[in-house]
Amino acid sequence: MKDFQQRKKIRKTLYSRNIVIAVAIVTVLLVRGAVEVTQKMHESNVNAKQVEKELTLARIKHEELLRNMAMIETHAGVEREIRQKFSVTKSGEEVAVIVDPQLRSSSTEKKKQSFWSSLGNWFSDIF
Repeated sequence: MKDFQQRKKIRKTLYSRNIVIAVAIVTVLLVRGAVEVTQKMHESNVNAKQVEKELTLARIKHEELLRNMAMIETHAGVEREIRQKFSVTKSGEEVAVIVDPQLRSSSTEKKKQSFWSSLGNWFSDIF
């Protein structure tokens, strides 16, 4: 009988209102912590993917710069860069300048037209 009463006392203590509230609070705090960790893990995965993309772009740019450096180390590469940046020529070479024809702008150059010719132009634009 004493054993049964002891068990009843333990159950009464474990299922008391204060213990249940304390366990519920601890459970809520643990679940909240788990949710926050999961969110941070998701953010970390997104950031890791972004960093991988940036690293790939940096590697591509690095390879391009190495190729450019190797090309500039040659005499032909140096000459090409000088010609591009400073627009110079060797002795004995000639330069040809090609100029695009200027397009007429109707807004800046308006011809004075008579009323009848402007009316005729308006009708021709409609049809």
